[in-house]
Amino acid sequence: MLSIAIDSGPLSGGHSVRGIGVMVKEQIQAIKRLSDQAIKLETFDFAANHQSLITNHYDIVHYPYFFPYALTLPSRKYGEKMVVTIQDLIQLIYPNNYPPGIRGKLNFYKQRIRLKNVDAVITISETSKKELVKLFKIKPERIVVNHLGADVPATQKTDNNNKYILYAGQAFPRRHLKETILAFENIASIFPDLKLIAIGPDKYETPTISPLVSQVNGRLHREAVIHKDHVKDDELADLYAGAKALVYVSDREAFGLPPMEALSFGVPPVIADNELGHELFGEYAFYSKSGEVDDIAETIGQALTDNQKIDKIRSEGPEFVKKYNWKSFVDRFLKLIENDH
Repeated sequence: MLSIAIDSGPLSGGHSVRGIGVMVKEQIQAIKRLSDQAIKLETFDFAANHQSLITNHYDIVHYPYFFPYALTLPSRKYGEKMVVTIQDLIQLIYPNNYPPGIRGKLNFYKQRIRLKNVDAVITISETSKKELVKLFKIKPERIVVNHLGADVPATQKTDNNNKYILYAGQAFPRRHLKETILAFENIASIFPDLKLIAIGPDKYETPTISPLVSQVNGRLHREAVIHKDHVKDDELADLYAGAKALVYVSDREAFGLPPMEALSFGVPPVIADNELGHELFGEYAFYSKSGEVDDIAETIGQALTDNQKIDKIRSEGPEFVKKYNWKSFVDRFLKLIENDH
């Protein structure tokens, strides 16, 4: 019987609502559903229950979270095989947005050393793999790409009569919700009945979204932009299903679950024109050349008027997304650890 320990720490706190929390939850649930597999799975917060790693023997110990400026890896190896998942290295790619400080720099040095104890590194895109090779000098053969899954609805129920476009996700500056709202304002006269619904808390350094929504609605003389910090999962699913398009123009994501979830409903995603976007979405997205207002406005316009591409995405997108599923994600994870065990 294969014994696996997975760090469940990301299921609590701020990570629980982010991609890392979703990944850990889905990974644990998918392994538990594999009743035909001879697997003994234990999940606990490694930081809070460190002694369990010392006293218990595990074939596989999985650290599903890596942060370059904090000691998220142990100073020694645990288990017969130790695996770490590194979703991306956004802190190193945008250092001005994530200043490490003196302690962060010291921890970064230690993290690089501790990576040497790891038997395998998992990342979630070819783009991230290239960055790991470049920034950490990890040999490519030590890195395995395992794309995340998306929650595909059992039925792709859509309502194309709704007149709104959607943004979903925490509003970090790199995701350009501010520019998206201004872009929407620019095209509002062309689409006078269209609304923008934005779901997700304001993560700008100073409060930005609510004041901007009030200003834009005032200039348009209607409640054209609606912003909510949170909605329930079933309400979000209904919003996905009824949207004309999802706008999620982000400079950088580890994977970008909202566009993938929108595509599972056949909703055209508007995303940034970068290597990761093309790797994941191919022809099933509209690409904004930049996060500038004019570029986003132009691409939203395309996502609302290019009927040939819209029809292709609506008819083929849900089937395309099925290749990004959590069962395949876990199957690849188990194949990796079993092959090298």
